[in-house]
Amino acid sequence: MRRHSLCSAAALAAVALGAQLTLAQPLAAADSKCQLYAPNSKDREAFEPYNQLDITLSAKDAKTKLAALKKTTETASPEYNRTEQFGGWEPMDHKLTVRYKVKGAWVTKEITRSKDKEKCGTDLAVLYRDRIEDQAFNVKDGECRVTQGTWDSAYDKKRVSRAKKNVHNQVVNIDHMVPLKNVWESGGFKWYKSSSEKAKLKKIANDLVNPQLLAVTSSCNQSKGDGVPGGEGKENWEPRNKEYWCDYSRAWVEVKDTYELTVADGERTRLAEMLGECG
Repeated sequence: MRRHSLCSAAALAAVALGAQLTLAQPLAAADSKCQLYAPNSKDREAFEPYNQLDITLSAKDAKTKLAALKKTTETASPEYNRTEQFGGWEPMDHKLTVRYKVKGAWVTKEITRSKDKEKCGTDLAVLYRDRIEDQAFNVKDGECRVTQGTWDSAYDKKRVSRAKKNVHNQVVNIDHMVPLKNVWESGGFKWYKSSSEKAKLKKIANDLVNPQLLAVTSSCNQSKGDGVPGGEGKENWEPRNKEYWCDYSRAWVEVKDTYELTVADGERTRLAEMLGECG
């Protein structure tokens, strides 16, 4: 597993790349859109979830933290409005702290915008971080639009390539581990009402330090939507790739614990079950 260093905007412009950059869309979960794929010898010898997140909680600690999270008891008010409450991606005129692996060790680095990359933002940082390093990667000059790159999606075990046709015919999106609607309903609405805490909404929507953002197939991103493990009805969602349940549940709990968010009863129960896959 690895993370990549984020080179300067000028260096990024020198490489070649292309992928669809979107926030996770608030669509109803539809499992048929996120089917598990088992790679065969024609595609690759073995699947490895390259975009593993920097999850600091062990399974044991995650279980302890999960049990300690407060229960969701209040109804969010006002109603969730993604654009108004969370905004879009942070532009590159802000320094972005990114963590990635070099020879197995985690490294923290800051990147900033240059004048020819005015549209660079958190989405580009995630795509660059999660890319497969031995594949070509490029960004269109002046737009920060990915035109070439390859990623492995941990949710469905699919390899995604935007620059050329592939067997899956997928593009890549950026997923929020804890969907922003759930962030809002589990405590974010309180930040919105506090002048001292309102900035947390933008922070969690663009968090490159905690395990909140990762590149996945657009089909899984749309299938998940606002889905929650153990959620009610169509909002009940978890990755089809059972091998990723341990990382998924640890990351989810870490984000909720870091931001002191609450959990619903069904959510807590299902996360505890998923943590059981950690062995």
